[in-house]
Amino acid sequence: MSSTPSKTLSHDCFIKIVQKLCNKEYEEAINYILTLQKEYNDGLLEILHAYILTELERYTEAREIPITVPTTKGYYYYITSVFKNLNKTVEFKNYVKIFGKSEEDLYEACILNGDFKGSDEIGIKMLRKSKTFMIFSCLCHIIILKENKQEKILELLLKDEKVSLEVLYFFIKNDLLTETVQNKLFTFEELNMTYFFILKELFIKGYEINKFIEHGKSINEGIFRKSDTVNVFDFLLDYTDDWKIYQKAINENVILKP
Repeated sequence: MSSTPSKTLSHDCFIKIVQKLCNKEYEEAINYILTLQKEYNDGLLEILHAYILTELERYTEAREIPITVPTTKGYYYYITSVFKNLNKTVEFKNYVKIFGKSEEDLYEACILNGDFKGSDEIGIKMLRKSKTFMIFSCLCHIIILKENKQEKILELLLKDEKVSLEVLYFFIKNDLLTETVQNKLFTFEELNMTYFFILKELFIKGYEINKFIEHGKSINEGIFRKSDTVNVFDFLLDYTDDWKIYQKAINENVILKP
C-alpha cells in the first residue's frame, strides 16, 4: 500500500536542488525533482521545475507545467521569476499583492497587468526616491491609452530628473518631448550603445545630429573609435546597420562608402 505524499518539501531537499542549480546541473535537478514529486505533494516543485526550464529557454515545456499561485511567502525569487518569464502577469500580480517585498515589485505587477491607475499611485509614493516610476506610468497612459493630456505632466517630471538613455530612446521612438530629450542628451557624462540608436531615430526623423556626435566624442571617445567618417549616414551605419538609414540614403541619392 503506497503512502500519501507529504505536502511540504523538506529544507534539505530544497538545498540539494539549489546546489544543482548553482552548479548548472539542470538535467540532474529536473530528474531529482521528478523523483521528489513521488514523495512530496508540494507546489514548489512545479515552480522549481518550470524555473529550470525557463533558464534553459525551454519555454514551451515550462508552460505545460501546471502552476498555481502559491499560498506561501517563501522562495519569492523563484516564484516571481517563473511568473515573469512565462508572462503569467495575473498570477504575478496576485502573488506580489499578497507577498510583495517592495513597492517596485507591486509597480511592476501593475504595469504588466495594465493597471496604470495602480502604477500611478505607486509612482506618486515613489516620487521622493525617483521620478522614473511616475514617468514610465505616464508614458503608458500616452502610448497605450492615448491620453495625451499626460504629456504636460510628463514634461514636468522629466525636467529635472536624471533618466537613463534607454528611457530617452523610448521618448524619441514615440515622438514625445523631442526637444526636451535632445537637451537631456548633453547632460550625460557616460554613454553606451543606446546613444547611437537615439541618434539614429533623431536622424531618421529629420533632426541634425552632428552636435550630438561631437558631444559624444568629447566625453567618451572610446566607443566612437569604430568610425572616423564625417558622413552621418556611414557613421550611423557603422553602429546600427539599420535598413531605414539605407532607405534614407537611397531617397536622398547619398553615396555610401563600400
